[in-house]
Amino acid sequence: MAENTAGQPNRASIRGLIRTLRGKNVLLDEDLAALLGVPTKALNRNAKRHEERFSPDTRFQLDEEEWAFLRYQTGTLKLKQGRHRKYLPYAFTEEGVAQLVGTLRRPEAVRTCLEILWTFVEIQERMASREEMAKVRKFMEQKYNKLIKDCHGGLAQLVGFGGPAAGFRADREDGED
Repeated sequence: MAENTAGQPNRASIRGLIRTLRGKNVLLDEDLAALLGVPTKALNRNAKRHEERFSPDTRFQLDEEEWAFLRYQTGTLKLKQGRHRKYLPYAFTEEGVAQLVGTLRRPEAVRTCLEILWTFVEIQERMASREEMAKVRKFMEQKYNKLIKDCHGGLAQLVGFGGPAAGFRADREDGED
């Protein structure tokens, strides 16, 4: 994992770990634990200890289908015995990570969580700008599609589209002048 000069993970490496589940951008517990430099079990134990801080939509456990899909997509299924997770992973949304910051004791972990939060903000800004661009594109397509249709109609009238070709008279027979 790439780190910046302060020894924290950089935003590009964090961005690569953020996934979309249930329509939300999330970090899986194992990825978050790796970023914070703690075992996944310790991270989940800490979150469980402070469970009242998390609402069901800020920290949730994946179901079997979601986990199977993610394992298939990322190729994380290990073939050796004892390499599989015993329990389904938890996913933390941006708000879940923010709530987790209040439970952390190490200053490095707090700084890393803040970097993670800034990465979530960047992703939301990019998505908002994409949505805005999509609206502009749709407006421009509607506006210019009408203009193009009008131009085509005008050109069709000018060249007599659908009628005889230019320079040909239907009432003349071959050899007549």
